[in-house]
Amino acid sequence: MAHQKGITGINRVTLAIMGDDYVVTGNESTEYMKMLGRLLEERIEEISNEAGDLRLSKTQLAVLAALQLADDYQRIFQEHDELLQILREAK
Repeated sequence: MAHQKGITGINRVTLAIMGDDYVVTGNESTEYMKMLGRLLEERIEEISNEAGDLRLSKTQLAVLAALQLADDYQRIFQEHDELLQILREAK
């Protein structure tokens, strides 16, 4: 995974996901973007291993990983809101 910082302060990193390279740019550190790439790759690998003998395409694996990560995000967001409500009520 190569990385570089452009003149504009935007970071650029190449992530290898399912054997394909993706150039990702953003304001976050290259280490953070690499961590996200590893997280995605690990989730895809878990799904692939759980599928067993099923032959899922790269697109199917990516969509299932995206749905799982979106579910994780939504559950954490809801939990965050619930905790904020508890804190407000405790005041």
